Formats: sequence, structure tokens, C-alpha cells
Amino acid sequence: MALCAQGVEAQMMYGLTNDNRIMVMSDASAPSTFNGPYAINGMASGQAMVAIAFNYMDGMMYGLGYDAVTNHAQLYTMTVSGAGASTVYNAAAVSTTTMSMNLGAGSSVGFDFISTAKNQIKVTGTNGHTYIMSATDGTIASTGSTNPAYASGDINSALTAGVGATAFTNNYYGADAQSQFGYDLLNHTIVRFDSTDWNTLHTVASFGASLLTTSSVGMDSWYDTAAHANVIFVVTTNLVGQSELYKIDRNTGASTDLGAVGTGTFSLRSIATPRGRNTSTTVMGQLVAGLTLNMRNLIFFDSYNPEHITNVVALNGMASGQAMMAIAYRPKDRGLYGLAYNGSTKQYQLYSINETTGAVTAIGSAAAVDLGTSNNGNIAANFNPITDRLQVMGTSSTSTNVNAEINPDNGVLTMDSTVYYATGDVNAATTLSNMGSLAYTNSYNNTSATEMWGIDNKTGALVRFADGSNSSMNTMYDLSSTIDGTLHTSMYNNGLMDIYHDSVSNSNMAYIASNTYGVSAGSSADNNYAQFSTLNTSTGTTAGMRSVGYGTPVKSMAVKKEYTGLPLAVANVAAGNDDLLVYPNPVANRTRIELSEASTSTVYVDVIDLNGRVVRAYKFGTGTYQMDIDMSGMPNGLYSARVTQNGIVTNNVKLIKD
Repeated sequence: MALCAQGVEAQMMYGLTNDNRIMVMSDASAPSTFNGPYAINGMASGQAMVAIAFNYMDGMMYGLGYDAVTNHAQLYTMTVSGAGASTVYNAAAVSTTTMSMNLGAGSSVGFDFISTAKNQIKVTGTNGHTYIMSATDGTIASTGSTNPAYASGDINSALTAGVGATAFTNNYYGADAQSQFGYDLLNHTIVRFDSTDWNTLHTVASFGASLLTTSSVGMDSWYDTAAHANVIFVVTTNLVGQSELYKIDRNTGASTDLGAVGTGTFSLRSIATPRGRNTSTTVMGQLVAGLTLNMRNLIFFDSYNPEHITNVVALNGMASGQAMMAIAYRPKDRGLYGLAYNGSTKQYQLYSINETTGAVTAIGSAAAVDLGTSNNGNIAANFNPITDRLQVMGTSSTSTNVNAEINPDNGVLTMDSTVYYATGDVNAATTLSNMGSLAYTNSYNNTSATEMWGIDNKTGALVRFADGSNSSMNTMYDLSSTIDGTLHTSMYNNGLMDIYHDSVSNSNMAYIASNTYGVSAGSSADNNYAQFSTLNTSTGTTAGMRSVGYGTPVKSMAVKKEYTGLPLAVANVAAGNDDLLVYPNPVANRTRIELSEASTSTVYVDVIDLNGRVVRAYKFGTGTYQMDIDMSGMPNGLYSARVTQNGIVTNNVKLIKD
């Protein structure tokens, strides 16, 4: 069976011994209790396993085989077979080709998965050579051009570094920030790699334990989901040749001795804490898109279980100097859109976003609007389902409110009246709001009524805009106690909301997300995380507050639309669908809908049950004329398939699931 971590386990730890075996500690706080060590089979002749690490993408253990004579390395996945004393760890090469990699003659190698990059491993030798390795095919993606060295002015700047172990914080799926730590084996120092230059080291502290000059060392980081904090472990060899496990304070470098590993006779060269991921794509609630706080990635998670991130994609294709500030689903076409901004040029750009690839497509040209001089300020944006305009609110560089709407067809912006609290409101004296998000009820195509809501991060108020107005707002509830963490700052957009329309119950469900700091408040961006819950707009209360992923902060969020509502127009429905073929019908598992000619625009096909709920939704590109619809797993009965092009329902046909 594969060696996978089913969720984050309570500090379970694996150790790689210097004689090429694997031992298992069920609790890192008690390293004397262990199972094993167990043999490793399947490695190429001449290689030794020099390091192990868990991949947060698939939960599997990976190992690096290395031949110090030929300076060649090979990446392996590790599976376990047998039980008890017969347990064996089986090494399967990711690629049959070995990679040229000079890691020196020492027994210690830095080897860990990069938290913010999919399937990439950073490998570091004590000789200063560094490599980025692909976990997908075992190839070397890049090689470091210079050896890691202490920063100018560092207390150890005159010393030559020899990093023999490394660890990335936030080693979970969906991480948007990280810190990289290491152990300088030549000088026995805990170091932190510079966030922008991985060749620059900063001394955290000298290691307090007495060590052999030639001792091996291992390091790993474990994210505590309950405390929202990273714990760093170091294992090294003491003066009598025994491995000792330590817990390291990431801020001060202070070490806590957790005790000898095993019976005190083991010598470890690498350690790894398991980290897992729910790889299911099944969503129990609504699918929610989140723009991560680094403004580079999109995460998709389940509103019912926000810890379940179903996918992560990197945004790509934006113009240089721009940052994505807000995202929203458009009711008319149910597509995801993003608003980017360049604080230097004070220009905005509207994009459509491919949810699968993260590729963005510009709508119109970049145009001027003053939303401040920063690329990380608060900008609230959402689509008005009646006007089909993206309402945008922000603050200018001259500290005035900006209220505008953007046409999603051409990207043209029109200024609206200044946002203000209504006369007599508890916050009427507030002249400069700081809107963190906007949301609309009945957010489906061609609705006849909607309410506009928002969260003001300056006052902490949940606000409702006056009917027919997008500028006059009234305080409904004070959310300051709900939105915990640090409020009213430019980057930490703490008040996020969106409203989902449930077509089955014909009701609206509001959701709220807020960012907060971790245990080491303000010390590092990788301690920030977001919480998500339902929001009762009638009482201002929340329910089911849970973390987004294991600890991913979000800057903007949008709940995916399912219900399309009434069409703008209906064509060819009453005519018997003569221009449409559906076969087979009745349907066992799959059916095909065939148009009379290739489409000239994107085609949407909704499979709708007798309650009017969209149970399956499909999107096909321009030029499509044959569309395969999967109805497997659906209950038998009568359904309808609605075909929409350019916002117009062109066909509507009955389907019988049998």
C-alpha cells in the first residue's frame, strides 16, 4: 500500500537512519517510542537514501537516493508492505534516469517540498549546491547559481555556511506563504533563508546542544492546525553518537530537547512529518473560489467543509505591474471575473478567469481610476444581477471614497455617487468607509429584485444599501467581534462576504470569511489564516466557523453560481427543437446533444430536475456542435436540458433517465 498521510496526524514522525532504514515515531514529543527500523528495498546499486519528505499534494513519502561516488541522484516514492517485523519500505523510482547532482560527500542533505509550488522539491548539499527537483518526473528544474551565504551584516557573515537540512513552513495544500529554515552543519546554527533570495541566510540562533563536527542532521516543519502555528523539529547526533530530537522556536531559535530517538542507539540523517490532503472533488455544499492573500493564486473549497480545498491554480497572463484585487462570479454567464489594479499607474483592468488553468483574458483595455497607490489595498467588487454591472468600491490616493461600476462586456468604468451612511445611522459621522466586500441577494440572471449588502472594514459594520441605491447604506449589525484579528489595515482585508441563491428553496444564504493572525502575531505572513462560516443577515450572527484549508488566508471570495434564473430570451424551444438532436434518449448513463451547426460562442448546458434545480452544468467552447452529457449516478426520472448561448436559451429538451 502507498505510504500516505490521511489528514494531519498529531506530530507523527518518520526517521531515516544512517544505515538506510525507516523508523516510525507515533508521537514526536516522545521519540523513545517507535516502530522499526524497517529495511528499504528497490534502490539502485551504489545509492544510499539520504533524505525523506512528504508531499502535501498526494500525501506520499518521497526519498532521495544518492551516489556520492558518481554524483548522481534519483527520486523515489515510498510504499510499505508487510506487517510487524516483516514490514518493508519499497522504493519506486519516479524516473529510471538518474540526475547529475553534486551534494558533496556528507551524509546530510536538505530535502523538502516547497509549500507554495506544486510538486517541487528544494535539494541542498552542505557543499552549497542547490537544486529544484520535480516530483512529477524526477528531473532537475533549476540549479542554484550561487552558494547560500550569510547576509552582509549578519553575525556570521564572515563564516562559510554548509546547510545540511532544510524545512518549509506551511507545508499543506493551498498554502500562499512560507518561510524556509535550515541547519548550518558547519557552524551549528539555525538559519532562515531570505524570503526573496534563497541564497541569503539570516542567523536565527546558535544551536545550544553539544554536537559532533561530523554529525548528521535532519529538519522538518509541522503545521499545527489547532494552534495555527508551525513547529520546527531538528534531529542531530550528540557527542556519543546518538540521535536526539529537538523542537525549535522559529522566532528565537531556542531548542527544547524532546529526548533520545528510540533506545538511544539510532543515528538519523533525515526526518519527515506526514501531511495529507483530501483529494476528493466531491463538494457537499457550494463551491467557493478564494483569491489568496498573496494575490497570485485561486483556491476552490467546499462551503460545507471549508477545510477541503478541491483545487489550487496560479493566476497567469496579467499585465506587468498589476495585482488581482477582487474576484466575482457573473450571474449572466456564471463565469469568474477578476479586477486587477496597478497602484503605480492608477489603472484598473477587468479580466475573465479560466477556473481550470488560472489563465486570464483582458476585457477592454487598462484604464485610469484612482484606487490608491498600493497594489494590496481593500477593493470591494461584485456583480449587480439586475444591471449586469460589476460594482466596485475603494479608496483613492487622496483619501476619498471611490464608487463605480464596470461593464463586463467592454470593461468601461462609470463613476457613481460617493458612498455614505444614511442620516441618523449609528455610523453617520463616518465620512470615509473602507468597504471590504459587496454581495447581492437573488444573484441569478434576470432577477427582478435584489438587495445590496457589504462589510465596512473601518467600522466593522454589516451594511445594507437602500433599495435602488448603490451609495446610501445603513448599519445592520456590528461585526467587530465576529471579524477577529487585526482590522482596518490595507492588506488584511478582513471582512469578506458573498450571498448564494438556492434555487430549490428559493432562498439566499450569506457566507463570511475573515483573516486573522497566528500565534506569533505579526512576526511572519505565514502565520495568517482565514476562517469561513455562514452569516445570518437577519441577526448578524455566524455559524460553523472553520478554517479555510489548513490555514490559507484569502483576500477575496466568490460563491459559484448554479441557478441561472429566467433567460434574457428564449429561441427555438416551442418549435420542437428541430435544429437539435439528442441521442440516446431515454438515457442510461451518457447522452449526446448535437447542434445543427458549430456554435459561435460559449455554450452552456444545464441539466435541470423537476424541482427546477440545476443538477449538472456543462460549459463548451466556441465551435462546439457535439456535447456529451454525463447523467451517470443520477436518479431515474424526467429532466430537462437547457442550452444557452450569448445569454439566450436556444434550446430546451426533455431527457428521460432510465
